[in-house]
Amino acid sequence: MRARRGGWGSALVATLAIMWSVDADARPRQGRDYFLDPPQKGLWAHGDAFTLGAQASLESRTPIEDETFGTLAIRAGGLASIGFSEAAAHVDVRYLLLTFGASAGYRNVWRTYEGAPGTSVTRDLRLDADSASSFETRGWGWGEGRGRLVIPLDRLWLVTNHAIRWEDSPRNTYDWFHANVHDGGVLYRGDAVLFARSASLGAIGPYVRYMDMPRGDRRRGEVAAGFIYGVRLGLKQRDDFLSVLVLTRPGDDEFGFHTLRLPVWAMVLYRASFRLLDY
Repeated sequence: MRARRGGWGSALVATLAIMWSVDADARPRQGRDYFLDPPQKGLWAHGDAFTLGAQASLESRTPIEDETFGTLAIRAGGLASIGFSEAAAHVDVRYLLLTFGASAGYRNVWRTYEGAPGTSVTRDLRLDADSASSFETRGWGWGEGRGRLVIPLDRLWLVTNHAIRWEDSPRNTYDWFHANVHDGGVLYRGDAVLFARSASLGAIGPYVRYMDMPRGDRRRGEVAAGFIYGVRLGLKQRDDFLSVLVLTRPGDDEFGFHTLRLPVWAMVLYRASFRLLDY
């Protein structure tokens, strides 16, 4: 009987071990670079905390044929930061390596730094406006159409984005979103990043952004360069990440966050995502 009990006990332990291994295989470990993979289907809630504020959004992702091949994503949300608040809606259609999307929103800028035509809205001018509380609160709408191409090269992934954007902002105004100064009207933004991916370390790569913007009686071209780093931080078991973006334009007295007193735009963001429905 003892041998039989031992046999039943060994069989139970073996069965539990097999079940554990099967369950572990059914729930593959999420790599720290997962945010570059095709997004998972379902209804998702996202909560963001970033350097200058917070953001919340709700996103629906519906597979096209299969979520690996394509997804229709519809998202709406709002943010509040030290300089502005915003509500916006977004729609994106991804098929294989290409994504096309559009957005529309309204921005309420609590600290509007606006200069007379022909003057420079420098970082020092913005700091002086903060000290004297001489800024105004203004609001305007905006819209954007965009495209993205992702080229996977084994552990190197090239991601490029192009956007045509319209903003009804005042002339010669600081743009909190892009950290530069321009007039209202039509803007072009193109950027590229070459990510080096690691399932254990995340993804990092050099980043270049070009913008063409209305300024006075002409258009102004601007190139900024830096890097992006992203990693699943692991504060929750799955579906969170930390990203760090740094852009700089040496010698440009207008570019960047004036609180840094340097021609640098630095953004640190933590996102936690929660799947509410699976479909």
